[in-house]
Amino acid sequence: MDKGFSLYIAAYKADGRLEIWLRGSAQKQYRLFKIFPFCKHSGILGPKLKEGDKQTPEGFYYITVFNPLSNFHLSLGINYPNNIDLLRSANQKPGNDIYIHGKCETVGCIPITDDKMKELYVLAVEARNEGQDQIPVHIFPFKITDINLDRYLTQFPQHRSFWTNLQWVKRRTKNAKAFHDKCENNQDSLCLAG
Repeated sequence: MDKGFSLYIAAYKADGRLEIWLRGSAQKQYRLFKIFPFCKHSGILGPKLKEGDKQTPEGFYYITVFNPLSNFHLSLGINYPNNIDLLRSANQKPGNDIYIHGKCETVGCIPITDDKMKELYVLAVEARNEGQDQIPVHIFPFKITDINLDRYLTQFPQHRSFWTNLQWVKRRTKNAKAFHDKCENNQDSLCLAG
């Protein structure tokens, strides 16, 4: 890898997979670097709506916390709840403290094994040290293909609008960070659906 890179993280809840994407300073696109399996799951498919629901959020986030002294080996906190989550949760407390972490325990976070967490943590620190102010973390219910969307909507029809919008975004957004910024800052109706 060239000196200087950007990091992008994509999580797929149904598949239990965390994809680590890197883009070198001379590259235009991110390339898949590694895939880490979740070592435990919490909740069901669908976005997190309130504190205590044990749901892992779905949506567009970025890393806000680097915790080398975590009770869960190492941890990277995301900006849940973001503005969209606050609107979606209405008058209920949306919860907080969502992390990617080690130790294989969860009530709504994304746990990976300690060795994988160490590798991810080092990559995130290096990306930050190279000047990446925001490391995007996009959490999807599943790989959003037409087949998967049809399959999961039979079980979770209440998420049709939200997941259809996620599919639209995935197809049309080549620059993950640009879409993340649009959703976080403008509260676009596309991002709010669901």
